[in-house]
Amino acid sequence: NAGMASFEQLASIVESRFRIPHLNTLTQHADREAQTLVPENLIRRYDLFPINAVPREVTVAMANPLDEPALQAVGWAAGRRAVPTYCAPSDLDRFVSEAFSPDTLVFNLLKNLDSAVPVEVVSAEEPEDEKNESRAPVIALVNAIISNAVRKRASDIHIEHDDASSIVRYRIDGVLKNFMVLPRYLGVGPVVSRIK
Repeated sequence: NAGMASFEQLASIVESRFRIPHLNTLTQHADREAQTLVPENLIRRYDLFPINAVPREVTVAMANPLDEPALQAVGWAAGRRAVPTYCAPSDLDRFVSEAFSPDTLVFNLLKNLDSAVPVEVVSAEEPEDEKNESRAPVIALVNAIISNAVRKRASDIHIEHDDASSIVRYRIDGVLKNFMVLPRYLGVGPVVSRIK
């Protein structure tokens, strides 16, 4: 923080003293499979990020690679041995913010949905939020929720909120069936706003 050493110098010392490699952020890209192994609450609590996974190990970028409780928690969650790698805190923050940004979450949800018929918005003039490109992922998500409901012959769509999430349910043949779970902030904010 005082600027007396660069991250590269510090990383070199950590590597020689503790035999823990450092992350080359110029060439390193996080593996999506590794991200699915470690819950977001552990990632944020211990200030780490899973970057690679093989059958018996998960490699974790950490600002403090000597944090044994964090490595144990990751190992238990992933069901594999957690291997630390040293990472600059600023790069770690970037990995986390990119992985858990609202747009990334929406794109990941859309990727897992069946391709559905497009939804045509019929109105006298183009809605204001249709012009705003930053809303495009939410628009696509709501369109997918509606078109999948039509394909599944649902009579109605329910969006219910609890403390941590928003649950999208379809009523099919008189029975409510869970379709999707969204983060609460996404469900109560942009999704409901788009529907309105």
